[in-house]
Amino acid sequence: MTKPAQSGYITVYNARGSFGEAVLGQSFGVGPCFFLLLPVKTKVYVDGFNLYFGALKGTSYKWLNIVEAVRNHIKSHHVIVGTKYFTAKLNPRPHDPHQPLRQATYLRALRTTDALSVP
Repeated sequence: MTKPAQSGYITVYNARGSFGEAVLGQSFGVGPCFFLLLPVKTKVYVDGFNLYFGALKGTSYKWLNIVEAVRNHIKSHHVIVGTKYFTAKLNPRPHDPHQPLRQATYLRALRTTDALSVP
């Protein structure tokens, strides 16, 4: 699947490999096939840095429930067996020295969710 020009992707992998990518606010899938109606174990990998700067920055959706957002963007026959969140650590900047503190707070909150793994 070709990526649109914007960032903020959620990539979904299953036993058959990469299933697809979506930008928040869009659904995705592939053409109709009989095997897609069977339950599919699915792992989700979230690029948090691109998700924030590509889709969430400048919106009121800073405290996004990532697992629920993914569930709303994949087909109902996909069973999420794991979700991993990856991101780059932020450094303090002169215009916003508290940015790393806010990120650390968000990462701590994400780690309290059993359905999401934050390395």
